[in-house]
Amino acid sequence: MPIWRPRHARLAEAIAAQSRHSVFAYKRLYREQADLPLGAGLAHEVFNSAGVAPDFAERVAKQF
Repeated sequence: MPIWRPRHARLAEAIAAQSRHSVFAYKRLYREQADLPLGAGLAHEVFNSAGVAPDFAERVAKQF
């Protein structure tokens, strides 16, 4: 097994453990801004963010 594989697997597991609402929202934003220059992409993210996910309070409560 290549040395990089466990690190990538841990990253994938960490992403999968997050809110599915947030993961889907970020994936949508990244797809929409993929071909934009950096400044335009960041502006797109600011103005088109989905906002707070429905499970935000539950996820925050688990962290503390």
